[in-house]
Amino acid sequence: MRPRHLVGCALIFLMGAALFWRVNNYLNSNLILGLIAFLLTYSSVYIYNNLMDIEYDKKHYVKWKKERPLPKGLISESTAKRVIITNLVIGLTISFFINYATFMVNLGLFTLNFIYSAFRLKNNPKIGNIFIISSQFLKILNGWVVNSASINGLPLTIPLLYACIYGLLISIYKKKFFKSRGQKRKYMLVLGLITLSLIPASMIIYPTTTGFINKVIILLVIGAVPLKVFSKDVNKYFNKGLKVNLIVNSIVF
Repeated sequence: MRPRHLVGCALIFLMGAALFWRVNNYLNSNLILGLIAFLLTYSSVYIYNNLMDIEYDKKHYVKWKKERPLPKGLISESTAKRVIITNLVIGLTISFFINYATFMVNLGLFTLNFIYSAFRLKNNPKIGNIFIISSQFLKILNGWVVNSASINGLPLTIPLLYACIYGLLISIYKKKFFKSRGQKRKYMLVLGLITLSLIPASMIIYPTTTGFINKVIILLVIGAVPLKVFSKDVNKYFNKGLKVNLIVNSIVF
């Protein structure tokens, strides 16, 4: 279920919640429930992606891709499909009872990533990166809408800025470490210019909020460092969590 990725998603969600708190000076009691709903929904995305990449991962030259539960045969494809359905249904059901906006954002996240994986848009970076940036924007938005279904007061350029930064970093990462030929320099230059233009725009339009979110991001990055140091322990505990998840699925189905 990609434990480190899910923790990263949780941190992005919390950035959206911090943004809401900075603008509105309060947080809704649904925050934790919203985080659970988001992680359940998004875990189904990762499992579906792994399911689509199973044959590719078996032959991949990167070791950690081969070590995923599906390529290694630790769980069957039929079990993975049951986990996808269960997590998605539970996550969207919780989202619906929080508010309509949370439900729509989580449904949008799943739909975007379903299309991305089903049509293997990772092989078409120009379109695929648009999906990646949109997903990051929705993750931040998720942390906002669990507190209020209204997006009034949302400093739009800030989540858009960090979504673009993420998309740019992903492009650089894939080009450097995975030698992705689709990551054209021209495209990366355009994305870089858009990102650079959003920085002064955010600082001019929302100076205090941008400064606050920058501090939050620094704290989140510092908090994420132990994930790299203790990655084996994180994976161990998430594997235990996966077993619990499978037991729940066996009861539900």
